[in-house]
Amino acid sequence: MKALLSLLIVWMSLPSFSQKAIVSGRITDSTKMGTIEGAQIHFLKNDTTIMSGFRGSYRIELKKHLSDTMVVTHWKYGSVRVPVALLAGAMEELNIAYPVSCKSFPKTGVCPMCHTGANSIRIVYGMPSKEMFEKSEKGEVKLGGCVVDDCMPHYHCKTDRIDY
Repeated sequence: MKALLSLLIVWMSLPSFSQKAIVSGRITDSTKMGTIEGAQIHFLKNDTTIMSGFRGSYRIELKKHLSDTMVVTHWKYGSVRVPVALLAGAMEELNIAYPVSCKSFPKTGVCPMCHTGANSIRIVYGMPSKEMFEKSEKGEVKLGGCVVDDCMPHYHCKTDRIDY
């Protein structure tokens, strides 16, 4: 009986001697300095996938491979690969800032989430006129601001509340 109890104790303590580490952080938009919820975070060797939660935060325990590749994917921002090398027992904070690509913004009025253009409106950039303010108040256009560059979204879906 003592031998069986000893084996049980040793067997239960084995996982504590294995290599594992905790990675946590936030997924952010590098141009708007906001956080990105709903990004898929996949560790290739560990074959583990989670989603970024509220305010873009995530936390995962890696149990097998402490040198791995983290692939972060979001429907709007695309994918980014991040090599990760951790020490056993480490708790690392790894924040990922997505670079924004112009390719991620379609120029059609079809929303990438609900796949319809029924509730999509154009985003208008630059200093708005009185007429544009009125159209914005009616929900016919969305004012995008005065700062304009080549990588700005063209449409806003009122149903899903996203710019694309």
